[in-house]
Amino acid sequence: MPTERPKASFDLLTRDLIRYLTRVHDVYLPRRLLDFAADGERHVAFERACGETVGRLGKVESLHVGISAPLTAMLAVRAGASRATICERWPTLSAVYETIIAANGMTDSIRVVNKPLREAKPGEDIPEPPELMVVDGMGNGYDGGDLRFVVRYARKRLLSPGAEILPSSVSLYAMPMEMLTGSVCGFDLRRFNRYRWSPIHEEIRWEDSKYKALADPIRCRTDDWMNPTVSESEDVAFSPSESGMWNAVLWWRDLFFDSDHRLSCAPSPDGAPDRVQSLQYLDATVPVSPGQEYTIRIDTVRGRIRFTHDRDERDRGPGSDVRIRPALPHWHFPMIADRTRNRGYEAAIVRAVSRKPTARVLDIGTGTGLLAMMASRAGAERVTACEMTPHMASTAKDILKTNGFEGRIDLVAKPSFDLRIPGDMAEKANILVSETVDHSLLGEGFLAALVHARASLLTEDPVVIPAEAIVSAAGVEIRTETVSGFDFSPVNHLRLNHYTGMDLNRTAYRRLTPVTEVFRFDFSQREFRPAQKAIELEVIQKGTCNAVAFWYRLKLVDGIYIDTGPDSDTTAWQQAVVFLEREIPLHKGDVLPIVGHCNNNMLSFSLDAVGCLFNGIALDSDATPVWFDALMDEEKDFQAYTRQIETRIGEDGYETANKALRNIVGRMDQLGFDPIILSDFILQLGYYL
Repeated sequence: MPTERPKASFDLLTRDLIRYLTRVHDVYLPRRLLDFAADGERHVAFERACGETVGRLGKVESLHVGISAPLTAMLAVRAGASRATICERWPTLSAVYETIIAANGMTDSIRVVNKPLREAKPGEDIPEPPELMVVDGMGNGYDGGDLRFVVRYARKRLLSPGAEILPSSVSLYAMPMEMLTGSVCGFDLRRFNRYRWSPIHEEIRWEDSKYKALADPIRCRTDDWMNPTVSESEDVAFSPSESGMWNAVLWWRDLFFDSDHRLSCAPSPDGAPDRVQSLQYLDATVPVSPGQEYTIRIDTVRGRIRFTHDRDERDRGPGSDVRIRPALPHWHFPMIADRTRNRGYEAAIVRAVSRKPTARVLDIGTGTGLLAMMASRAGAERVTACEMTPHMASTAKDILKTNGFEGRIDLVAKPSFDLRIPGDMAEKANILVSETVDHSLLGEGFLAALVHARASLLTEDPVVIPAEAIVSAAGVEIRTETVSGFDFSPVNHLRLNHYTGMDLNRTAYRRLTPVTEVFRFDFSQREFRPAQKAIELEVIQKGTCNAVAFWYRLKLVDGIYIDTGPDSDTTAWQQAVVFLEREIPLHKGDVLPIVGHCNNNMLSFSLDAVGCLFNGIALDSDATPVWFDALMDEEKDFQAYTRQIETRIGEDGYETANKALRNIVGRMDQLGFDPIILSDFILQLGYYL
């Protein structure tokens, strides 16, 4: 485990959160390697640059930092470098690097130093001053800081005079954006834009979004690593190409290896379509017009990049209150913009209300209040909407008022489990609507809420929207073999025993079995008991199965469906992928036995090991690395530890929690925390900053 010592001046909650986030990073940061391993354009760029540079310099000492360090170190040694040193502060990630290096027989020439770069000791951790340094400016924490600090420190403390650095220069690009929710299905949801904020920045694929670029990409600066300079702030002017409301900055870096070769993170078509950009929301919304000049200010505070603007104008319309910065996971935005989802739900609600002479609707987990407003507009006699998150309920209240539904919809700021009749509801509802389903169907607790509602809040024969769900699954292969001719298969251990949401259309995977129906849910039932189901999948092509991918077809009412599969046109959900506990070599004609598990909170799949032996399928018995076994032990109690931390934050109160989070964000670079992991943690808590 990392041994980060919280500063003595920190309060107790800050210290506990630093310890917790340190564990989060050591457990989850190594999986960034999986994205890196799939980026072929990146591999080619570094392979060419390392080969040409080392070929010219000869037997040099080299230093490597960033998520690509094991590859660039092996590339340098293969090209003729005498020795390579990797600096990596996270223990599990360091251990994974060592496993990859050992798999390629390079342990004698590549050393992994488990320390932050700033703590590496010349002559001890790095025996000789390196003549070459390779910095991957696209990942592993450095995206959230300023690379100039990293390079300047290395030049001052570690590198030989005149040492070369790859890439030789880095350009920072920015694009002013209008990222706003407006009218959805005829309802004004602008108040939802109060959540267009994050404590640091988030990752986004701009080509996936439905939002508007207000100007062409602006090159903010280019840093030459032979002469790195650091300034606290810089101003860049732009003139919009069209009118709009400026509330965000999309930014990325291009890495230049020489005048003819660069690696770009720009939005497609100029950049790789599978690469992400960084998005930072502004603290306020600025109206902009063509012909006017505006300024993006780039502030560098303790190595962290922050974009601001120099205008005093503010959009004082709904959603622009800069004093309010509630946190909300940003998957809500593509969900609310998903036209297929919205149209399907509205059509189902209209049909259900029209068939009930006195329609009384209960909307569980109302969020913005969108489904509740659909029900009221459709003619429901009474609509009750419940929302358990206080600041989200406050937003829904404002949205209902803006759209003229105040007094027509009863908004209750509590979980549906706490609703009482009479009191919160005058009488039982005869229609239930809810969209508390995620890419795994049950991860948001829809079944548990439904069971409680059927027992306490609904009439004997209610309409439930959604009405049914059919879950389909397939055995798949999602693996890494080689990268630039090196064996990278050890990273496949990072996938095992892991559940995630994944866009299979953006994933290199092979479907080894047919798509098979595995579960069918009738939501008109009163009870749902935990269940297991044995499933046998026929293997249609040779491969190594290491995961089960699944998705579902949601029947809202008769004739109205939403499909979350890889061929659907919805944007609210990805597909769910459960990585198995081991990899299974398969041949065409084999029968793969798996077990599906269902309870009120999740669907999952596991391997039927006995069934494999019975079917003649050999099970891989290779020993796993020590770091993998330790990682699995760490994850076993991690959810319980997370609940403890969340409870602790709640008990310490709003002000104490915000002080602690501010302390950590302000020292993010010093602590070595990855900005995306830290930002996601704060957003999941639902806290302000």
